[in-house]
Amino acid sequence: MKKLAAVLVMIAFGLVVATACQSGDGGSAETTADVTTETQPAPAAAQPTATEAPPVEEAQAPAAPEPAATPEPEPTSTPEPAPTSTPELTATPEPEPTAPPEPTATPEPTATLEPTAVPATEGSDEGQGRDNPFPAGSTGTIGDYDFAVIETIRGDEAWALLNEANSFNSPPAEGNEYLLVMVEATYNGEGEGRISKFDVKLTGSSSFYRRTASVVEPDPEFDARLISGGTGSGWVTFEVEIGETNLIEVLADPASFDAQKVAYLALSDDAGYSPNWDDIPVASDLGTRRAEPAAVGEEVRTSSWGVTVLEVIRGEVALEMLLEANAFNDPPLDGHEYVLVRLRGQNISREDTFSNVSEFDFKVTGSENVLYARDSLVDPSPQFEYNLFPGGASEGWAAYEVRLADTGLMLRYEPLFNFDDGDSGRRCGGFQEP
Repeated sequence: MKKLAAVLVMIAFGLVVATACQSGDGGSAETTADVTTETQPAPAAAQPTATEAPPVEEAQAPAAPEPAATPEPEPTSTPEPAPTSTPELTATPEPEPTAPPEPTATPEPTATLEPTAVPATEGSDEGQGRDNPFPAGSTGTIGDYDFAVIETIRGDEAWALLNEANSFNSPPAEGNEYLLVMVEATYNGEGEGRISKFDVKLTGSSSFYRRTASVVEPDPEFDARLISGGTGSGWVTFEVEIGETNLIEVLADPASFDAQKVAYLALSDDAGYSPNWDDIPVASDLGTRRAEPAAVGEEVRTSSWGVTVLEVIRGEVALEMLLEANAFNDPPLDGHEYVLVRLRGQNISREDTFSNVSEFDFKVTGSENVLYARDSLVDPSPQFEYNLFPGGASEGWAAYEVRLADTGLMLRYEPLFNFDDGDSGRRCGGFQEP
């Protein structure tokens, strides 16, 4: 089963509810001491002591001493300052030219999480897809079985045979008709095999994946226990839309637990069907927040399903409808009441296989912050539970029991079997009291 993946979305049912650093001069100032140079006084010249004078001789006048030549100071050449070599300027490396960054294009606003639609894989092998079923009148193969369609009866003639088989059989719903299919199967495995009408399904232009109708078939009903080489045949009944085309039998492998292990056999020469993928909408983020649920009539979409709340009925009218559907439906508990929600669901998966949606995939919540699961009631017809291929859509009722005091109700879509971490899951829609 395609899991439909998890994320919260709410569908508004249609009842409207809605150290300062010190500066450098702050440090200790450096103090320069005044240096005083004291000049010591020169020693006084010694005074001669008086002595007795020697006899005076004729004194000869001493020759006047030639004045000593004052040596001329050699001219001191002012030392030329050694030439200081001017440091060569180091060339600052020029930066390599960098290409100017290309301007980034401002992304254009995109539609609200509207992913690009991915078409389904084209061209199934013969018998492995509804686009390429085994031809009408041929024999198909699934697992250990060969199977074929021997005869088909449709419309008034089919209803006459069913009414004759059991007078308690109900007529088809308005707009529908019965289709009787005579199926033949041969077992080619080891030991014993069992195949019956419950292994046979039907699809067509409506993209429904139809189970057998709840009727008593004319004899023989298709139900065979076989050993290798044995063949059995019998009638299988389906309820289809009047005028539905491209009818294809879908036979499941009775020995497999994989619901998708099936084979397709056309019931007419023109059968074989593939949807127009361009007509199938894609996921959006509407209803992903409980505070902003979708309104009644707005479709919320995961990667697999689109769901819309079409109508909401609460209280006494809801109880009357439930009792009309089945007189054995119990009344609500004290302080509670019933809420009926009419839903529309469509398969918008990009993979061309069938999957299921039902009322069990939904819960109701509101101001009391309680999650109400689908109640054990017989719903008004039609009940919301369908197996659909991409492109298929249908409507039905779901019933819930809630507290009288709970307001601001909204429906939360959360697939019952969802093992996908992607966008296949939770969406919400709210409804308020009218």
